[in-house]
Amino acid sequence: MNLDNLSLFLTDDLVVIRDEMAQFQLAQRFKNNNLLAVNDNDSQGIDISKEAGTSQPDINEIIASLAGGYEKGIVIIYEGATLEKDVQEFLMKILGAVNCSLKDILLIGADQFENMDASVLELLNPQKVIIFGLVHHPVMQYKVDLYKIRDVGFEVLFANDLIEISMNVPLKKLLWTSLQNLFHINK
Repeated sequence: MNLDNLSLFLTDDLVVIRDEMAQFQLAQRFKNNNLLAVNDNDSQGIDISKEAGTSQPDINEIIASLAGGYEKGIVIIYEGATLEKDVQEFLMKILGAVNCSLKDILLIGADQFENMDASVLELLNPQKVIIFGLVHHPVMQYKVDLYKIRDVGFEVLFANDLIEISMNVPLKKLLWTSLQNLFHINK
C-alpha cells in the first residue's frame, strides 16, 4: 500500500518504535525475496512453503507482508488486487460497526491470496474469516450459502463482492445481520 491508501485507514499520528523497525526490515527482506508476491506474468502461484531451508515460512513474516495488524485473528479476503477509495471507506465503516479496525484484521486481496499455498489459513490460524466475492482457493470448499456462518475450525462467512454490497441496500442488510451473528452483536 502507498501512503494515500494508508491514510484512509490510519486516522491517528504514526510513530515508529525501534522494535517495530526491525519487524519492518524483516518484512521488506521477505517482500524483496518475492515469496508472497504475485508472479509478474501471473502464470503460476507461488508456494509459500518452499522458503529456502525451512518447510514453512514464519507466520510473523506472512503477517508483516500483508495489510493489517491481525490483533483479533480476523482475516478479510476481498475480490481483486486492490480496493478503490470508496470501497476502502465502505470496508472501514463495516469494520467500525463491529468494533474492529485495520490493526485487528489481516486484509488480503484475492489476487495475492490465490497465489499463496493452500495451507496459508492453517498457518495463520484465524478465529474468523470473511470472504467478499469470488476467490480461487481451496477455502471455497467451505462455501455453502452466502451470508451463512460456518464453523470449520474457524468461523467463515462468504459474502458478495464489496463493490456489489456497497451499491445494494438489501445486500448491506444481509451483511449486517450476518456480521451481528459473527461478532455476537445485539443491536
